[in-house]
Amino acid sequence: MGAESGDKLIQTLTSSSNLTQELRYFSYGAGGENIFFLRQSKLSPFLTKSPKLEHLDLNIPRDFNLSPNICGLLNDILSTPTLNHLTLRFPTLDEHFNAPGFSYYEYEEAWSQITNKSSDIYHEVDPLINSDMVAKLFDDMRERKEGAELEELEFYVGEWDRRFDCGMLANHPLRVAYWRCMVGQGCQGEQTRIA
Repeated sequence: MGAESGDKLIQTLTSSSNLTQELRYFSYGAGGENIFFLRQSKLSPFLTKSPKLEHLDLNIPRDFNLSPNICGLLNDILSTPTLNHLTLRFPTLDEHFNAPGFSYYEYEEAWSQITNKSSDIYHEVDPLINSDMVAKLFDDMRERKEGAELEELEFYVGEWDRRFDCGMLANHPLRVAYWRCMVGQGCQGEQTRIA
């Protein structure tokens, strides 16, 4: 389901407030490759017209602004009064390594330029989504959240659920991660590379 079909879905749902009045859970893109995103400009009106939404699960592009201190979609999400569970799914940082025609030798050369060869590449930290960032963001979001308390925040990077399908997802190792933050339990998760 691409952006165009996603736009049509959101347009249909927001065309009448009756369609979203009782909506408690909304997911777009969960369970597949994180390559289709809803337009942020279309999501804001949808959130406004979903007064009982408790769980939102979205594919998010890597360049999405995660600062809760600015206006925009994240601010609109935090203003959703009944939302208490947010799941954000990002594409893997390494997806470009899996493009057609990208050879294993080109991958090795590119990888050697971004990491110390003596480090464990299977636990290389994602520069955007890592344990420190997720814990800080959860605290910041809970502080800014309006209405119901944000009780749970989940972050996926890449196809985490398929991380044990080694060799079936990619021609090259891909970074994947899963982080889950819950009130009273802190943030837990892990990241790895699938090869």
